[in-house]
Amino acid sequence: MLNVEEWMDIHLLSRQGHSIRSIARLTNLSQNTVRRALRQQHTHQPYDTSNRSSKLAQFKPYVE
Repeated sequence: MLNVEEWMDIHLLSRQGHSIRSIARLTNLSQNTVRRALRQQHTHQPYDTSNRSSKLAQFKPYVE
């Protein structure tokens, strides 16, 4: 998992014109990791759990 600093370094090097291979060499990461980081628009994509209900929600009235 990349941290924010590594993600920003990869994008900065890409904007400077470095290839995926050279970015991988400079950052000591694999080429696949660099490719995946360049495809991401944001540093992380949080999970959306706002509309998830509990498996036990149907039994809540009985328990209360």
